[in-house]
Amino acid sequence: MIKDNIDTVLKENTSIHDESNAQDQHTDKVQDELVQCKDEVALWEEKYKHLAADFANFKKRLEKDRLQSQILMHTMIFSDLLTVLDNIDRAFAEIEKSVLSQEKKAWLDGFVMIRNSFRKILEKYGINEISFSKIFDPEQHEAVMHVASEQHNPGEIVEILEKGYMMNDRVLRPAKVSIAKE
Repeated sequence: MIKDNIDTVLKENTSIHDESNAQDQHTDKVQDELVQCKDEVALWEEKYKHLAADFANFKKRLEKDRLQSQILMHTMIFSDLLTVLDNIDRAFAEIEKSVLSQEKKAWLDGFVMIRNSFRKILEKYGINEISFSKIFDPEQHEAVMHVASEQHNPGEIVEILEKGYMMNDRVLRPAKVSIAKE
């Protein structure tokens, strides 16, 4: 009877020990799976961060490209319109030299209003004439000829042949000038 009790206890103990080993193996397996899952989550988080950064950079590049395209479009359109304004100014310069009748002066006043409206539109979009300076600036001026001049120092601007314009802080069209010879 004691021997039977001992065998029973040993069997139960072996059974408990086997169950404990099985539970330990199961726990180890679950912990390994947990570590794998955490590693995989970390990998996906890193991929997400890179993708989010790439997307943010893409949006910035897209906005920059859009702004550059808009500036290029404005530059092309306004450059063409500046040629029209130059022709209007040339016409006014010739008209001011002549004697006009009262009727022609009324017409001229109408064209003056049109020219002023045209200039206001340009100003609305940040387009202004490059201010006159005797000092040649290659970023704002284009030297188209050298002339002899006793009143100017060598390299100074003698005459503006065609007005230059700025669009905000950028040169839209450089002023064409003549420069005093050295």
